[in-house]
Amino acid sequence: MDFIDGAMSFSHKLFLGLVYLQVHGCVVCGFDHAGVIICLGFDMVEYLPHLWGKDKKIIHIDPIYAEVDEHYILELEAVGDIAEAVDNISAIAERGENNHRPEL
Repeated sequence: MDFIDGAMSFSHKLFLGLVYLQVHGCVVCGFDHAGVIICLGFDMVEYLPHLWGKDKKIIHIDPIYAEVDEHYILELEAVGDIAEAVDNISAIAERGENNHRPEL
């Protein structure tokens, strides 16, 4: 598979890794070098945010509001359809709009 569920190519220069759960455990890559972590449909019981390291900007995209604590502090939260939110964020990024938080 070349893409993370169709969202980003594994060969993209900004791709550092991913986290996902399988029957045999959790695969973790990229947290040490990541400045931004995008959580799609994330629940804290899946992988505890205090294990990610400090000073990470977190973008939470989910149909329901995030459970926030002292380790899971959001830079941006998009509540609603995940695919639609990702499409909107991609369009905003392609236009270079990075100085405000538009309605997603």
